Amino acid sequence: MFKERENKINIGPCVGKVVGVEPLKVSILDGQVILQEGHLYICQSLAKREYKLELNADGDIGDIAITSKPSNPLIAFNINEKEKTKLTLYFELKQGDEVLIIPAENQQVFFIVDKIQKVGD
Repeated sequence: MFKERENKINIGPCVGKVVGVEPLKVSILDGQVILQEGHLYICQSLAKREYKLELNADGDIGDIAITSKPSNPLIAFNINEKEKTKLTLYFELKQGDEVLIIPAENQQVFFIVDKIQKVGD
């Protein structure tokens, strides 16, 4: 009985659901646990990034094409109107998105690896 009582329950990789974006909150274990920003790390592929673009001879940035499924866009983009040489690309987490969560060994911090969806959805 003592051994059973002292065994740790380890959480493995699991599906989390984004329940808030500012600040970021992710629900795991069917809503039993809500992870908040202090316990989360996010992969750079989901983080906001900025890229500098050079103007062409006409003072224009030229054509930019980004394609994704319209029903579930993966990339949102924004061209700064005041500074036309700045383009910001980022993967956008929205409330209701499902993400792959992997706990650290101590299970005190968790890594958001990527957005996921069930096959066939």
